[in-house]
Amino acid sequence: MKFQHFLMVSLASLSLVACEGGVGEGGEDTTDVSYTISVDKKVVEANGEDYATFTVTDNTGKDVTADEDILGDIYFVNVANGSRLPRETRTFTSIRNGEYTFYASVKGVRSDNTVTIKVQNRNEYEKYLHKMCLVQLTGTWCSNCPSMTAALRTLKEGEYGENVILLASHLSDKFKYTMEASGKDLASQIFLNFGFSTGSVPNVVYDMAFVKSDRAQYAITSTLLELMIKSPATCGVKIASTSIDGNGNVTIEAAVKADRNANYDLAWAVLADNQYDSSGYEDVYNEVIVAASDNFIKMSSGKVALTKDQEITKTFTTKVTDYAAKDLKVVVFVHSDASGMRLIDNANECKLGESADYLYNE
Repeated sequence: MKFQHFLMVSLASLSLVACEGGVGEGGEDTTDVSYTISVDKKVVEANGEDYATFTVTDNTGKDVTADEDILGDIYFVNVANGSRLPRETRTFTSIRNGEYTFYASVKGVRSDNTVTIKVQNRNEYEKYLHKMCLVQLTGTWCSNCPSMTAALRTLKEGEYGENVILLASHLSDKFKYTMEASGKDLASQIFLNFGFSTGSVPNVVYDMAFVKSDRAQYAITSTLLELMIKSPATCGVKIASTSIDGNGNVTIEAAVKADRNANYDLAWAVLADNQYDSSGYEDVYNEVIVAASDNFIKMSSGKVALTKDQEITKTFTTKVTDYAAKDLKVVVFVHSDASGMRLIDNANECKLGESADYLYNE
């Protein structure tokens, strides 16, 4: 079974629904044709692997979804938002609890009925809400970077927005951040970590697991969901408190609570929104990394072995000047080897001066 069967909900939003009416896409008269949609199961598990299969029959009883010549003209449309599953896709799954209602569109003709599928029990597969860190490698001088920024912003504002934390690491411009330990800029260090002597932008680092240059919304969403399904969160992250004094001294108190026996390593970053560069290609720069822990890129020797339900709290300090406190926010994340890969396991974020509690799946 192709991977596409468990990407349907999110990728559905990337297509527009074909016009409907009494004339098909080829211009043929479809006035006397009607269709009925059915599904083989009305309840699926929210694990990204359990899926339901749609069938569409016409008013003569013919299964049109079994006809390869017609399947490419059939779309399954989410009633709630008008989005549709990818072309030639007749299966549906999700990693998000809820009820999803669909109708079929065959050559522009809407089915006479709808079907509703319930997705349930996400918390049985992942206790804590998974927030992935997407680090955009960018530069104010980069003419192609605004399209990447726009795609990531659309992702953040869409269906899986609550599962995404955006960060921006700038390469060779006024917003580049130099790591205290190495004396090198963070973006260059990230490229070196993945085996590149030099790097190009735009690129996106997904949970410090790999780098991809795809700017298409479809591709970004596919990568996001693939990693979320393969590597569910095994811990929760709490930002107990954050503060900044008049001299720019920032204090972050954060905790991690394990849902599995593994090694965990807390890391952090301070981001700035509403930054400007008159010579840049974007009107405003957000999520700019202006401070980060030395273990931002990978797990350090400071990792801690935790058992299930064990919690540890740590306090971090840094100094951030030349930025308005109202434009600053804090991201805390956890490196882990629980999934067999060394990557960011989970994360949380809040405005500087605020806090963020553990988040749970329903």
